[in-house]
Amino acid sequence: MLPRLTLLACVLTLALVSPAALADEGATQAQVTASDSLVDTLKEAQAKKSHIMVLLKSGAHYSARTIKDVSKQAVVLQGPHQKEFYDVYIVLDAIAAVEVRARN
Repeated sequence: MLPRLTLLACVLTLALVSPAALADEGATQAQVTASDSLVDTLKEAQAKKSHIMVLLKSGAHYSARTIKDVSKQAVVLQGPHQKEFYDVYIVLDAIAAVEVRARN
């Protein structure tokens, strides 16, 4: 009887945890529009601390939670996924697409 109650309590606890509660507390959602330039999109994602994935023309991709710096020529991603001890410098001309987390 006790294992069933424990299992039921775990299931109910997981059901009550909302996705909004699991989201980053300091992050707000970025707005992506077609009229924005690549630099504008990157700067907004940096300001809103949005998760970002950059797909390069070569086929390589980088995913990161932190954009360290953005200029008219390049972007620096801090601690990309699976390379947390590195920063990545990406020339904007090499970027094919950018994915920005826009919703929870």
